[in-house]
Amino acid sequence: MTEEEKKKIDTAYHEAGHCLCYVLDRRKIKYTTIEHEEVLGRTEGIGGSYFNKPSFKNGILIAKYKALIMTLSGGLAERILYNLDITDFKLDFTVTSNEWNRNILGWSDCIKIYDNDLFSCINRARIPAEERLRKYWYAVDALAKKLLEKPCIPGEEAESIIENAIKEYMNREGV
Repeated sequence: MTEEEKKKIDTAYHEAGHCLCYVLDRRKIKYTTIEHEEVLGRTEGIGGSYFNKPSFKNGILIAKYKALIMTLSGGLAERILYNLDITDFKLDFTVTSNEWNRNILGWSDCIKIYDNDLFSCINRARIPAEERLRKYWYAVDALAKKLLEKPCIPGEEAESIIENAIKEYMNREGV
């Protein structure tokens, strides 16, 4: 396998991991692609980002916590694909947490999710992200394989692939 082929596979699973979160969180996908002009891959939702409608539960900003889970799901999917240890998984940011907060999350209070400690937030979000990916891996796998055949998939089709894979699994397992 060439390095370019490996990157496409990695990117397909990465984007499929993000798409799974969109579907499980009942958010619409505009498109997902493994061929994007600015980055290796991209998944774009419809109706705004995870950060537009904050809600609070037990003092946690839920929209931002879900956004961390969605963000982590891409990189974690790549690690799960290769059976790599994910307990030490870290987001590969080349910026400081304050720059990440300002530039990527866009809200000045984001690090307040858990005791002003962004890295603690990331670690706490890693657990449910991993659980979702492992539970619905067959859906991630189905979408990733489709992305390798068709590098840009409209949102409705991506959602349908994930939903159908989940239904097939539930029927097969009698769940």
